[in-house]
Amino acid sequence: MKQALQQVLAATGLCLSSFACHAALTVYSGGGAGIPVQGMTNPYPLVIEAGGGTIVDVDVKLKGLWHTYPDDLDILLVGPQGQQVMLMSDVGGQFDVFGVHLVFDDDAADSIPDKDQLLSGTYKPSDNNLQVELPFEAPAPAGPYGSMLSVFNGLDAAGAWSLFIRDDTSGDSGVFNGWELHITTADPARAVPEPASAALFGLAGLAALGVRRRRG
Repeated sequence: MKQALQQVLAATGLCLSSFACHAALTVYSGGGAGIPVQGMTNPYPLVIEAGGGTIVDVDVKLKGLWHTYPDDLDILLVGPQGQQVMLMSDVGGQFDVFGVHLVFDDDAADSIPDKDQLLSGTYKPSDNNLQVELPFEAPAPAGPYGSMLSVFNGLDAAGAWSLFIRDDTSGDSGVFNGWELHITTADPARAVPEPASAALFGLAGLAALGVRRRRG
């Protein structure tokens, strides 16, 4: 019954929760960069301009990463309103990586391994720096940095999203081919809170549901 009711509500443009029925995923793509033996990428930061909408979920994809010692990498995402999250730091081990694709998602099952071979996959943001966090060069914000992408939830997605990448130790280098922002936003024009949805739908909607069932 609840599932059928939800389907009817969705068809009429009403939701049982603020974001349940109407949300849109937009994928924004940005370019790659070389990663020096020690220091920041060029350009620094890498920037993606996103459109507006109330954020429900953010994931990040790093495409085609090559590096001779991924444990050296620190990767920081900063949103248009200044919130930030460390996607990875001091993880990935000492093994060379060749063209791996990494997706950062709060809902992933695992974090990036600290010592094992870094493989393509979906991971939680992973910061294993147990020492004092070395500051990124300006214009990156000062720490401490967030550990979950949900820090962006409920905010407006519009504006510049900045990806700051550095190699924090000499001796190794790398490159990556590009990155993506996967931003899911709510449609506030069609999503309404649960009490209002139920009240607006009312007995007429339930009667219509009953008619559909009898005719089926």
